[in-house]
Amino acid sequence: MKSTTKMAIGGGIALVLVVAVAAVLFVRGMVGTSEAAHPPCDQLPAAAEVTRALAEHRALAEEITALGKGVGVGAYNPCSEKEDRGLIRVTYGSDSEQRAIQDLISTRDGFGVPLYVVES
Repeated sequence: MKSTTKMAIGGGIALVLVVAVAAVLFVRGMVGTSEAAHPPCDQLPAAAEVTRALAEHRALAEEITALGKGVGVGAYNPCSEKEDRGLIRVTYGSDSEQRAIQDLISTRDGFGVPLYVVES
C-alpha cells in the first residue's frame, strides 16, 4: 500500500473519531442531566455567612422570587457530612422561570456566596 493511501485512511479514521466525539459531547449536552453543580462541600462558606448574605441582599432575593410562582430562594445545605456549610439555593418550576432567573442573575453582582439554581 502506498504511503499516501495509508495517510488518507489514517486521516479518514481521525476525522470519524473527531466527529464521533463531537456527537457524543453534543448529545450529552442536550440530553444530559438538568441538575446544576455546586462547589465541593469543603469549599462552601459557613452557614452563618450564607444566612447573613441572604439577609443583606433581601431585595435581590425578593426580585428573584417574583419571577414566577415556582421560584424560591433560601439558604440550603447540600452536604450531610458538613452541616455547618451552605449556599443559596434558587428553585424553579418551569423552563421559562429558569431563563428568567438566569437572565436576572447574569446582570447582578449576586449574594457574595455560591448560588445553586435547580429545578424543584
